[in-house]
Amino acid sequence: MTKVTELEKQEQRGLDVLAQRINDEHRACEAAANTAVDHAIRAGEMLVEVKEKSRHGEWIPWLEQNFVGGVRTAQSYMKLYSRRDELAEMRNGVAHLPMREALRAIAKPMPELEPSPQQRYPGLALYTEFCEGDEAFVENWVQAYKKMSKEERLYFERESAFNVHSEAVSYYAKHVREARERLIAHIDVVTTFNENPAIVGMRERVTKNNWDETRLTPEEGSLVESLYPDLHSEIRKMERFVLAAEHTQFEIEQTLRPMDIKISREYFDLEKKLTSEQMHTPFAELVDSEVLCPKPDPFAAHTTIRRALRALDDGLVELPRDADGFYTAIDIASRAGWSEDELREMLPLFAEWANKD
Repeated sequence: MTKVTELEKQEQRGLDVLAQRINDEHRACEAAANTAVDHAIRAGEMLVEVKEKSRHGEWIPWLEQNFVGGVRTAQSYMKLYSRRDELAEMRNGVAHLPMREALRAIAKPMPELEPSPQQRYPGLALYTEFCEGDEAFVENWVQAYKKMSKEERLYFERESAFNVHSEAVSYYAKHVREARERLIAHIDVVTTFNENPAIVGMRERVTKNNWDETRLTPEEGSLVESLYPDLHSEIRKMERFVLAAEHTQFEIEQTLRPMDIKISREYFDLEKKLTSEQMHTPFAELVDSEVLCPKPDPFAAHTTIRRALRALDDGLVELPRDADGFYTAIDIASRAGWSEDELREMLPLFAEWANKD
């Protein structure tokens, strides 16, 4: 049996209140013809709020159970709300607009608007948000895009999403390491006065996870959120960027083909191993048919890198005691979000190489 959390109970109570208010507005709409449109718009606003809070597959059942007006009426109210500015112009000084005229107005399709650069170029929009770029930044890129072919634009869109993905994963890993180090320091202070076995065990788990696991565990996440809310917010922010970048890349690769990326080095590698037909097939189809391998899970990749560092520290892996070994270790560590100073502190072998370099 599923345990209902207090948060879920609060959300349900909030939905129940919204249901009551929606029904109040619906009944007022039926009772007051002169102000029907105003009540319908307010009900539509709340219906939109409920729909946004509903999980997939829950919206229509919720309507059928909670709204006395029916699905079609709800849809009409939501349309009235979405086009409230247009309806306000129609009134043109008239105190009240009859419901019939309002419904007739929203039955006409809305005029198509010129899509914004963010809508046309989702990769650029994501990159701009991640870098906190301004309008001038976007405009410079838009002007550059205008000089490119459609295929070149798609390629740069994909690269923008890829860059956000890589950077977000690195920042995520760095923030998680900082969070764990803060937790360990906090636990050390607590155990100075109270050597509770449970707290000592928690420290051991956090220390082990710092080597073996990139993602925060639920236990760690709760502690970080409670003790360091700003840091927890940054971690969640980077996690959202990772997921958004993956989605953007996926959408672009539904149409982007290997033959479209001739301006990249990746093109020449693909040309050597793909047939002419495959070069004209979208990346998404090539991955689905297992012609190309899907990109590895970024968090799993970082966990692998962390374990490689641990193997170095334990002496289970040998790297050349020369410049190549030194820079190999730097590369492994940087992909895990570690700095050279942190490596010198954490890995005795690396400190030895660094001092010789």
